[in-house]
Amino acid sequence: MKALSIHQPWANLIVQDKRVFEIRSWAPKYRGRLVIHAGLTVEKEECKRLGITIILENEVGCLLGTVDLIEIKRLTEKEWETCRPLHLEVGSRPYGDNTFAWRFENSYKFPVPIKYKGRLGLFTVSISNSIE
Repeated sequence: MKALSIHQPWANLIVQDKRVFEIRSWAPKYRGRLVIHAGLTVEKEECKRLGITIILENEVGCLLGTVDLIEIKRLTEKEWETCRPLHLEVGSRPYGDNTFAWRFENSYKFPVPIKYKGRLGLFTVSISNSIE
């Protein structure tokens, strides 16, 4: 199964179905079920801004759950302003004309995070069918 590594608190918010977009500067052809990996980076200022108490040691460097990646769309400045509240973000369009919104649905949070080393880009993980 394909996986994507994301900083905290964003990874948690995605598997909790509280953030339906991830913004990236690239757009793969892949669509389908995707494992959300919480990277080792915790954006502490964002946690503070959002009022989130993070992050337990078992919530970084691990697989948190899955989502369906259903669409990736290049965002204009106007579209960014429209979707920014769903992304829980402040500020201008992060990657200029190379800003892509990855839209997720059907999030599922694993009962227990699974320690796993992340990678850049989309990467493949093998996980038991019992937790998918």
